Parts: sequence; structure tokens; C-alpha cells
Amino acid sequence: MPAETRNYIPKLMAVKNIVTRPESHGLTLAEVQNRPYFAVVTTDQHIDVKLAAKLADTPVEEFQALNPSHNRPVIRADTSQPILLPADRAEVFQTNLQTHGESLTSWQSYTIKKGDRIERIAQRFGIALSRLKAINSIPARLRSLVGLTILVPAAGDQAGSDIAAAGFAAPVVAPVAGPAAVAVQAAKHVVKAGETLAGIARRYRLSVAQLAATNGIRNGKIRAGQSLNLGVSGRQVAATGKKTPAAKRAVSNTTKSTKPTARSNGPVARGRAASKDSPRVAKDAKDGTRVAYAAQKD
Repeated sequence: MPAETRNYIPKLMAVKNIVTRPESHGLTLAEVQNRPYFAVVTTDQHIDVKLAAKLADTPVEEFQALNPSHNRPVIRADTSQPILLPADRAEVFQTNLQTHGESLTSWQSYTIKKGDRIERIAQRFGIALSRLKAINSIPARLRSLVGLTILVPAAGDQAGSDIAAAGFAAPVVAPVAGPAAVAVQAAKHVVKAGETLAGIARRYRLSVAQLAATNGIRNGKIRAGQSLNLGVSGRQVAATGKKTPAAKRAVSNTTKSTKPTARSNGPVARGRAASKDSPRVAKDAKDGTRVAYAAQKD
């Protein structure tokens, strides 16, 4: 067993003992208010990471610390991973999202065609080859890219620079309807004769379970010509209100512990003080976003 995994339980027990009896360890813990630190927000619109942080009036560093899974420039609406924001920033985010009259992303999708070379694609869209590969998680040993849908800078944007939102006013009382979503598709793979689900998953550094769940495959069988989505499963929370297993886990992790814990200056440390209380979900019907706030059980 790896050393990191082997030490999980001892570390958790040590934290429990310190929080339960801080005086025994010569510590005085500050009282932590029994309210959630962060809220879960989902949206049916693709949005740049830096713009999302700006709309939430949250430093990019804090936004990225709360959302480590969103490690690409664009947060796609077809991801099952929600957006975590400081609880008092969720309403600000929704209001600014509704009143933002410009494009929410500086990226667009591009499907690689026969005869395309990744080097020429990078040159055509004015982006460094290394950055294009990193953004799209293209493995170095991947031979055939035909049929793969990747993210490239949108027309008129230089090197896919992320949109920086400028000069947001205070939230208004009656926000207007939000802009339409920008079409950015998930990367896809067209199955060739003789290929297996396990082989495709290994090729793109995905787990078989993840690839099967994303494409609704239950028996592990695929056929030649079938198009497989290489992204994560679609956002059913925003589209239908039905939570995917990943979304359920994300919501359950938003609740706050009722016990005092050690003071921390980091948002992740404060977010880890979460327990399994029921979430209260509020939906904003105007812009297709959902917000889940942690709520204490009565």
C-alpha cells in the first residue's frame, strides 16, 4: 500500500483527537460558525475559468483551489463536476452571469479532419503547440487524431487568451435573461474495427468505468463506427434535475461540520470541514443554474 494511502487513517484520527480535546495538546481552537463555507453552482453554459472567477468576485487562486477538477481554460456545460463558490458569492455569480452581455468563452471546438496535422492546427489558430496539447490532454504517443474534437482559440482571440471580465457593478435587483450557451463539444472518438473499450480507455488515459458511464455502455460492447464521448458525463443536474452519482457526491460534500475545527486561511481546508447533512437546493429558472447550499439538519 502506498505510504500516502497507508497514513490516511492515522492522520484523520490525529485531527479528530486534536479537535475533540485541543486543551490536551496545548491548543486553543477558534470557534467556527455553523454555516457552510461554499455553495455548489451548476450552469448550462460553457464559461472560461477566469471569467467564472471574475463573475463570482472571487480571486482566481481561490476559485482554482475550490475547483481543482476544472483544470482547463473552459468549464464545459457537459461536465458532471459542479462549480464550488464561497457561499456568499453564489448569488453574485448568478446575477453577473445574467447581466453579462458578451461571450462567456474565448474558445471554440474544432474536429480534426483527415489530412490535418496538429502542428498546422496550432499555427492556424495562433497557439503554441505545447499549450494546445496540454489544454486538450493529447497524449504524446497518440497516433491518429482524426475525428477528435478539440478546443482551439475562438476567431479573433489571440492564442486563446481567457476572457477577463471588466468592471462589474453591484448586483441589480431585477436581472435580465442570460446569454445563450456557446457551443463547445466534448472530444470524441470513432470506434474502428477491432478496437475494444479497454483499449480506447487506455489510449486516452481514462478508466473503462468512466468511459462506459459517459457513453451509457452497460455490457462493455462497442461497434465499429460508434462515436464515443471522451469527456465526462453530461450535466443531468442542470438539464433534468436528476443527479448523476458524481453530482450526488459533490452535493453531499458541501455540508458543514457542527464541531469547531482548527483555524485555516485556505478555502480548501475550510471546505473540508464538511459533513453529511442534507443540502438545500435552490434553482434559478431564469438562467438555467442551480445552487446547492449546505443546510443543517433540524
